[in-house]
Amino acid sequence: MDLFTPLDLPHGGRLPNRLAKAAMEEGLAGPGQLPGERIEHLYRRWAQGGAGLLITGNVMVDRRALTAPGTVVLDAHAPSAPSAAGPGPPPRAAAGSGCRSTTPAGRSAPRCPAPPGRPPRSG
Repeated sequence: MDLFTPLDLPHGGRLPNRLAKAAMEEGLAGPGQLPGERIEHLYRRWAQGGAGLLITGNVMVDRRALTAPGTVVLDAHAPSAPSAAGPGPPPRAAAGSGCRSTTPAGRSAPRCPAPPGRPPRSG
């Protein structure tokens, strides 16, 4: 087995190789915190690089709890059209491209817990 052999996944999918781009917070959201041309260009370049799996960066599901400026938000207010809902797999994309929100508990909460006797903090 080497990095360039295909990897069969338990659900029946297959990655063309065992190279993966790990999740990172790109901070490249366009207007309205939506994916735009900059993030689409970045993922297109990564896909053309040949990695078998591209794991997306930080995608928030609540715009009241951004982790940083430029964070992509896909919530109930985001357009549902594919071109506006996420970069999606570009042409010749890695076999494992897609988007999934895995925000840790607490980072998407509109209120932060506080020590006993103190009021919760907002945002």
